[in-house]
Amino acid sequence: MRSGVSELQLPCFTAVRAEIALMSGGAFAVTHHSVSS
Repeated sequence: MRSGVSELQLPCFTAVRAEIALMSGGAFAVTHHSVSS
């Protein structure tokens, strides 16, 4: 395992994943709401 590399990349990777999840989650909520309405 390259723990040093993953420890350096983890915060940035987590932030990117959180942002993607937030954007896709918001888009899904809007799409689901408009479809179900």
